[in-house]
Amino acid sequence: MIGKPFSRDIPSLGFGCAWLSGGRRAETSLRLVEAAFDNGIRYFDIARMYMLGGAEGVLGQFLPKHRAEMIVTSKAGIMPPPGDRVRGLLHRADKIANRIFGKPVPDREVYRPNVFDTHSLRKSVDKSLRELRTDHLDALLLHEVDTPYLADGSVMALLEKLRAAGKIGSFGFASTREQTDRLVAQYGSRVPIIQTASTVLEDGLAPLANRGNFFTITHSVLAHALKDIVDRLAGDDAFRKRWVSLTGLDPASRESVAELLLAEALDANRDGIVLFSSTSPARIAAAARLARERPYSPEQIAGLRELAAGFGHRTV
Repeated sequence: MIGKPFSRDIPSLGFGCAWLSGGRRAETSLRLVEAAFDNGIRYFDIARMYMLGGAEGVLGQFLPKHRAEMIVTSKAGIMPPPGDRVRGLLHRADKIANRIFGKPVPDREVYRPNVFDTHSLRKSVDKSLRELRTDHLDALLLHEVDTPYLADGSVMALLEKLRAAGKIGSFGFASTREQTDRLVAQYGSRVPIIQTASTVLEDGLAPLANRGNFFTITHSVLAHALKDIVDRLAGDDAFRKRWVSLTGLDPASRESVAELLLAEALDANRDGIVLFSSTSPARIAAAARLARERPYSPEQIAGLRELAAGFGHRTV
């Protein structure tokens, strides 16, 4: 591996901060961060775009008191909408969506993607540092970048300058599956961190060549897989019988399915970090306990993979 991207060992489960929201929900969001930290999670993944640009400010209310213990990675390249008026309108729309879906669902179309000019990237990093109330990011990831934006070398040169200046400790890419395949092929020996989506139904790690060259972070490990497997268990008697035979778990327990999916993800990315996100402190605590205690056997994990092998995959 190109050297360890972080200065110390950290637990393998990280907390995804995409749903941290300011305003009226700031106190609730802070409780999620506290639950993660209190249960031993030390890696926190955030981005400039999350929750219309408000998520970093929430994490910044917690970070200064625990900076030495926390590893914080942010992302640049997708920008939240500018202007308080636009943000206010979107928060009202989000409030309506929250009643319907149970959590905020910001419209991705309001964000500005592909903001990878060096001037904007510098401004984004500086804004992240101010919002997070810290003088450095442990890592900066380029958010859904693709190879054309790196072709002239200026972005990669900027990342090295930011690292030399102490504003970031490390850097890498957090892109879609297709983008990641291209990026690894061209830059896999030059970046310390690759973050990608991966589930037992759609393995995002297997296609990555020379994984020893970089540190891997996986996300969306439940994503569609949880719903797809739960639906299949509810409607397919043969699949349900095989589930019991291969995993020994109650096919009616959604919680057991979710836990086994997380256990499989942790096993698949043993030397990296698996991101987990929830709006429930109790579920955060349960996920952290699972990561510590590893209660599922290799046989159960192998059984899940056998079931997934013939499942019929979707792209994540």
